[in-house]
Amino acid sequence: MAELPDRLYELWGLTEVAATVIRPDEMLQRPDSVGRALPLSEFRLIDESGSEVAKPGIGEIVARSRYQMARYWGGGDLNEGIRWESEDGKSFMRTGDIGEFDELGYLYIRGRVKDMIISGGLNVFPIDIENTLRTNDAVTDAAVIGVPDPKWGEVPVAFVRSELEELDTDGVREWANGRLSKFQRLQKVVHWRSDFPRNTLGKVLKRELVEVFMASANAEER
Repeated sequence: MAELPDRLYELWGLTEVAATVIRPDEMLQRPDSVGRALPLSEFRLIDESGSEVAKPGIGEIVARSRYQMARYWGGGDLNEGIRWESEDGKSFMRTGDIGEFDELGYLYIRGRVKDMIISGGLNVFPIDIENTLRTNDAVTDAAVIGVPDPKWGEVPVAFVRSELEELDTDGVREWANGRLSKFQRLQKVVHWRSDFPRNTLGKVLKRELVEVFMASANAEER
C-alpha cells in the first residue's frame, strides 16, 4: 500500500466460480478483509448442517456467478457434494473455505474447512493462532495443526520457523498462550528448520505436518 498509494486493489476468489475485490480506500479501514463480491457474483455462508448463516456470522463460503463452472472435467468424486442449494432455489458452489461477514457484508477469510480444529466442541481456526505467532519477534512463519487428544478431541500444535539457530519453543508457547483464548491455547510448539512442505500454489501441506508430528509422538511412546 505504501508503494502503490490509492492504486492497490486486492482480489480473492476461485477461478471456478466467483471473486471478491477490495478497493484501496476500503483497505485502510478493513486491512484483513478481501472485500465484497464482484458484479454478477454472490457469496453466502453456511454452517455444518448446511443452513445459511446470517450476517454478521462465520461459516463455509459458498459462491455463485453468471460464469460459474458446471463441474470438474473428469473430476469423478470431486464433483460430489460441491453444490449447495439455497432456500430461494439458487445453486451455489461450496468452496471449502471458512469465512466471516461483518455487518456491512465485507468478507474475511478464516481458513479451510479441512484445517479447522474442533477442541472441546469449539471451532478453532488455525489462521488466528498463526497470525498471533507471527507477531513474535523470534518467529518468521507459523503453521498450526490439530492433533488428537483424549480429553478435548483435538488440540492445536504449532510448527514455527525462526532465524534463530536455537529457539525456546516452550517460551514461544507460553508467550502465545498468554495472548490466545483458553480454547485456542497451544499444546506444543515445534521448531521447523526448513521451509514448510507446500503444493505448487505455495499453500502449506498441513497433512504432512500432522504425519510428521504423529510419527514423532508414536516414536516417543515406544
